[in-house]
Amino acid sequence: MTSMLAWRRFVFALALLALPLAGGGVAHASDAIELAQVQPQGQPAPAPAPPTPATDATAVEPIGNVATVTGIATVIRDKNSYPLRVRDDIYLNDVVQTSSNSSLGITFSDATTFNLSASSKITIDNYVYEDGGRQNSGIFDIGKGTVAFVAAAVAKTAT
Repeated sequence: MTSMLAWRRFVFALALLALPLAGGGVAHASDAIELAQVQPQGQPAPAPAPPTPATDATAVEPIGNVATVTGIATVIRDKNSYPLRVRDDIYLNDVVQTSSNSSLGITFSDATTFNLSASSKITIDNYVYEDGGRQNSGIFDIGKGTVAFVAAAVAKTAT
């Protein structure tokens, strides 16, 4: 009985090895096989935070963060879309958007706040804030939807 079981495993293994060759485009020898592991019931794993944007040699500092999220809000960063959660960082050139029946609140480093209603989209084109600085500025492109904002220190010190 044991030798019969070993024979079946060997034949099955040979069939799997031959599959990429006989599949003709269905699978390739270089394709990786991924295995799933059963996770215990309970709280789902939190979604990973959006990555920091790639830069050449300069350190990238966040210019704000997510204060509130209701429903689904996303950020497009480095040509990829990521879901947003409270306390996620916001960076220069981010495109933030809300889906229908959703809202998003962002607080910037100078205490300026933006609140996006459902189906809204903004791009953070420029944001410079230095406490006491005279070159502070902010440019935000409202692509669609309704956005309410309260300008703080950037508006008071910009030239």
